[in-house]
Amino acid sequence: MLTPSDLSPRIQQWRADFGLHLRRHREQRQLSQEALAESAGVDRKLIYRTELGQTSPRLDAVVKLADALGLDPAELLPRSD
Repeated sequence: MLTPSDLSPRIQQWRADFGLHLRRHREQRQLSQEALAESAGVDRKLIYRTELGQTSPRLDAVVKLADALGLDPAELLPRSD
């Protein structure tokens, strides 16, 4: 597993931004991490670690999370400025 020091600053920033974006969408829908995980069919630890910017989910998990949140997968990606 890659440690944060193995990642470029750009990847670290995308992980952090994606995690915050996921958390905002989850909280807007008043869902706990557990409820989102159950609805999406993923492990709660994935959501926890993603929201902290510790990991980035595989594409299939992004699609499952987006479906559970009623979003298009592209809507989960933070905008780059």
